[in-house]
Amino acid sequence: MHAKNPFELIPQDLILYNVLSFLYFHEIKDLVRSSALSLLLSSLTKKSVSQEELEKELDNYTKCIFSHSSSFHFSGTHNILQFVSVIPKLFYFSCFNVRSNTMNALAGAIEKHADSLQTISLVLNEIEEVCAQRIGQALENMDSLTVLTINLNDMKGKQFIERGLEKISSLQVLDLSWCEMQQSEPVQKWLQHSLRVLNLSNNKIRNEKFNGALTFNSVLQVLDLNNNQMNVKEIANSLQYNSCLRSLNLGRNIVGDCGSEAIAAMLKNNSCLKTLNLNTNRIQVESIASALEHNSSLQSLDLSHCTIERDGAKAIGKMLKTNRSLTLLNLSCVSGAASLQIKEKRDYIFTGLKNNSSLRVLDLSYTQITLTKIVKLKHNSCLQVLRLRGNTIGPKECEHIAKLLQTNSHLQLLDLSYNVIKDAGAKRIAKSLRFNSCLKTLNLQSNVIGEAGCVLCVRLLKIDSVLQELNLANNNTKD
Repeated sequence: MHAKNPFELIPQDLILYNVLSFLYFHEIKDLVRSSALSLLLSSLTKKSVSQEELEKELDNYTKCIFSHSSSFHFSGTHNILQFVSVIPKLFYFSCFNVRSNTMNALAGAIEKHADSLQTISLVLNEIEEVCAQRIGQALENMDSLTVLTINLNDMKGKQFIERGLEKISSLQVLDLSWCEMQQSEPVQKWLQHSLRVLNLSNNKIRNEKFNGALTFNSVLQVLDLNNNQMNVKEIANSLQYNSCLRSLNLGRNIVGDCGSEAIAAMLKNNSCLKTLNLNTNRIQVESIASALEHNSSLQSLDLSHCTIERDGAKAIGKMLKTNRSLTLLNLSCVSGAASLQIKEKRDYIFTGLKNNSSLRVLDLSYTQITLTKIVKLKHNSCLQVLRLRGNTIGPKECEHIAKLLQTNSHLQLLDLSYNVIKDAGAKRIAKSLRFNSCLKTLNLQSNVIGEAGCVLCVRLLKIDSVLQELNLANNNTKD
């Protein structure tokens, strides 16, 4: 029986030469031989082509992707290399999970097309020192490369890549996450070029060498330094008067009191930063929240997995009363002696939101927050997404939620998953939705709801003209 050409399934307008992973996915191992190249060419050109015609026929097919399963040996690599060698111009090159011998051979494609390549992605590959040296030298001669991703590789000879990057003035996006980088000197040189996005997350970089470069940088818009265990004080100081950075990720680093004060000063003076991620840090929330009372640019703040004590929660509540720019606040999984559950049952967060006019998304998952003041949100005219998963919310707390849903006219998504609302809580919420005209998505997954509670909720979904999505997965039902 004649085997169908698998390449006919590949959209020609995408030009995906993902030969190796495509064949492996479809388990057409008998085609992974020299016939693979001819099948691909026949599919693209709709006719059989000779070697002489190849360059002319493939002038517009200029993307190339190489993928290699670690458990699958491709025997036709020489055919692919021959294929790449005759392409007039190659703009896109990606290697994923390629072994060292094949990777070294494919480095020749990068060398050959150094003058035309615009995007290179090297992820989860085995890169020997000789191969890294060849790639690094090729990078030195690239004038059109704008996007480079090199991460999670088993790579020897990182210094050759770093050296090559110093010469590229056209690069706009650089992702070197998970590269085991430790030196910061190369970063200082890269920041002197046209980089718009720089991802250095999950490395071990010392920051003392590139703080000055951030102060005077006028093009970088996104900087990700997550999980470097660096002291962020100097980073924050250098960004006080920066006029271009829009997104900054300092999660999983060393902040402390000094770093918090520096971040607060940055927020008071910086007028362009839109997104700030400080997750999983020990921070002084009071100083940061105080600075945000007068900040008019920051739109997204992530304080998840941080330590927030009583005074910190109070400061956040006060900030929410006056801040007019913040649209997303993530307080999930915060810890502390009091966390967000105030013994006197004064919920500063909901009280602060009573007259807030900017916050659209609030995540209070896994905070054990009290809900007695949640009814305050009935006066809120902007909050659209509220996440309360994992807060041991029971039937009694659902009374407060039900009162909110009866009166609030803006909330569109409510996440109550991984609580214990049971049948009684589900019934209270279902009844309240009869009077609600805005909620579109309700997540009640994993709430110990029985058959009766689920049936009532499903009936509501059928008759409610607003509710569009109801999640009842992992409850005590037969189906």
